[in-house]
Amino acid sequence: MISKRELLAEVWRQPYGGGDKTVDVHLSWLRKKLGETAAEARYLHTVRGVGVKLVVPD
Repeated sequence: MISKRELLAEVWRQPYGGGDKTVDVHLSWLRKKLGETAAEARYLHTVRGVGVKLVVPD
């Protein structure tokens, strides 16, 4: 599991400002490419208040 703060720091080398939607937008694009939505996640599961978890489907 990884937090938005960690993604911004590691991928974009930016501090997390709390209101930044950069990670949300990129996760949305990635979900679209994977053929999923946040409501019907297969690979990228949002853990509220924590971050995002990558899951290998059965």
